Amino acid sequence: MYLLLWLFTLIAKTLGESCVHPTGQVGECVPIRSCPSLLWSFTNPKFGVWDELLKFKCSDNDDVDAPLLVCCRTQDDMFVFENEEDNTEAGHSEGPLRLANVESCGTASEDVKIDDGVARLQDFPWLVKLIAIENYLDEPDKVSTVACTGVLINRRNVIYSAQCFYALLWNATFMVRIDNYVGSDTDCDQKSYSPRCSDFQLYRVEVYDLHLFYDPQTKLNDIAMLRLHARVPFSDHMKPICLPLATNLNLGETLYTVGWNITFNISDVSVKRAYVSKYISNEECEKTQSVSVYEICTEADDKKLDEDRAIGLPLMAFQNDRWYLYGFETQGKSTKIHTRLQNYWQWMQGVTGGERCRTPDNEMGESMHPTECDRLMDAFANASPNEEDALKKFGLTSDFDEPDDPLKVCCGLEPNFTISLPESENVDLEISNFAYCGLQHRDDYVFDSDEVSVDEFPWLAVILDGNLPDLDGAVCGGSLITHRYVLSSAQCMTYYKLPETYVPRLIVRLGHYKAANKSNCVHFDQDLYDCNEVQEYVVEENIIHPFYSAFDNTNDIALLRLQRSVEFSDYVRPICLPRSEQDVALEEETLFITGFGRREEELFIHVKKKIRATLIPIESCRDKVKYKNYIQPVTDYQRCTEEFENSTDVACVGGEGGPVMFSRKLRWFIEGITTNYQCGRPYPTSYLRVYKYLRWIKTHMKP
Repeated sequence: MYLLLWLFTLIAKTLGESCVHPTGQVGECVPIRSCPSLLWSFTNPKFGVWDELLKFKCSDNDDVDAPLLVCCRTQDDMFVFENEEDNTEAGHSEGPLRLANVESCGTASEDVKIDDGVARLQDFPWLVKLIAIENYLDEPDKVSTVACTGVLINRRNVIYSAQCFYALLWNATFMVRIDNYVGSDTDCDQKSYSPRCSDFQLYRVEVYDLHLFYDPQTKLNDIAMLRLHARVPFSDHMKPICLPLATNLNLGETLYTVGWNITFNISDVSVKRAYVSKYISNEECEKTQSVSVYEICTEADDKKLDEDRAIGLPLMAFQNDRWYLYGFETQGKSTKIHTRLQNYWQWMQGVTGGERCRTPDNEMGESMHPTECDRLMDAFANASPNEEDALKKFGLTSDFDEPDDPLKVCCGLEPNFTISLPESENVDLEISNFAYCGLQHRDDYVFDSDEVSVDEFPWLAVILDGNLPDLDGAVCGGSLITHRYVLSSAQCMTYYKLPETYVPRLIVRLGHYKAANKSNCVHFDQDLYDCNEVQEYVVEENIIHPFYSAFDNTNDIALLRLQRSVEFSDYVRPICLPRSEQDVALEEETLFITGFGRREEELFIHVKKKIRATLIPIESCRDKVKYKNYIQPVTDYQRCTEEFENSTDVACVGGEGGPVMFSRKLRWFIEGITTNYQCGRPYPTSYLRVYKYLRWIKTHMKP
């Protein structure tokens, strides 16, 4: 039960004016740091009391640069806004240590080297950049702004200075970049920032938590926290720092202020700037400037250090064989003032842990993307119709029917956490009829040619919008896999998802060579033609993967059931689905991509394409698409290719849903489904890996 019982509305006041305290008593409008009775509550506000604390403010001014004035009672007795039942301490299982100070925190050498104000990359491996990038897909190495330096305190949370927060919000594309030391060459100790010696990862920001009562005038509460969209993998050169919840500083102790930024408009973003200082008492600091118990004072060794050079940089100390984060620089010249992190543990407790959750079986879990949770990802990818409702209970996304939202699930912390699903029979994953699947007449007379014949890739389907009168509007591609089913991409189908009460209007065409014609002919020589008639079928049922996310194309797969059986011929027949790992492509093997996708600058779709590409390892793909990967992570449920440099065409707009395939002993297998396009960009392309979804395909098919 909260101690505050009287709730009144404050009249907007200015500094020094009298005001009416929410308790009904007369007070005075003063800066928050000058009101001892409210200082603790405003520095460590608890969730659930923020609205009540706002009633103590003397002004409703939303100006972010306005000072924080509160109505402070003139009496000296304490009025602490607290929850009487809460006796949580810093080291308690429900305190901030539950999410920080893991065993590996702060375990780096004390032997740091600072040369002319620059620290080595391998030192302080918990520091991260909060950056904004312009045109990050076309110019991935162009960094426009390093807004500030953050500090990794666990796998999901980064703590940083509130002064940096608004610098971030003005940029449309911002992210967290973690640069880590690799040290693959012998001279990396001296040249740690060279590409040969370093690597990096990018992360989206899922949640920002600026201290609600940050005072831009006095810099009180200059602290903020953010939560990353994915977990950071720890290593010797990428790990969190410890929080100083049970340690203290001694007068004269050496501290390090290190970071990537020089103010907020940095020109040199390639190195960590660093300087050494000594801890001094607040009493000594008070001789030149105002300071509170929520701040730390240091005196820099470099007396010429510019006032703003290190604003927002973290303050660290090496104690008991570990590194601890003590604060962030807020203001000062040779004598520096830093936010004292030790006195904000209650605030940290309130803003961390938002990723914690409970599974449907009430087991402790963590909110994450399904691809980070192996046990759930397999269940989600291959959910049968009778398992979908049970699996949706793991979802933290507001609505699985809104595919534009990023998927989030509650993944149990224990490796074998409970997934309670209805009993189901074993599923025979052999779907294709190997008497005729994957065979094409063209292989009888030619194979290694870039020319595309009428009867080549006879499983290629064109999916059209049946509401267009001329049926020439191609939606996407697809692959015929049986006499009644076409496999395609979920992103193609979501726009054309058919209501249950609506007559299906999606049309599938098979045997196409020229997309604009129903009759397809290739002129060989004089009067010699190769022709066929296109077959057209109405879609009876459109089955979209229930856990598809348009945000990052996770589970981008769909099935189309046709109203009637397909008539097979040399020009129309199904491709084979893999039966086991023996039927999947090997790394460095040549894959083929086909479809009718147009280039971005083209208005019309022309003839069937044949694009050659090389299957590359997932690890190599992730490394080459880092600036794209932070939005669309490349996972084991995908395949990745690089197109041949001399390829006659590129996969592009409208090719989504088409097959990625390979030939083995003159039989063609589908390896993937095109899920996005690149139009000739120099980085690899990822595709959904069909082998990982065989159970989902089989359980959603009817005879």
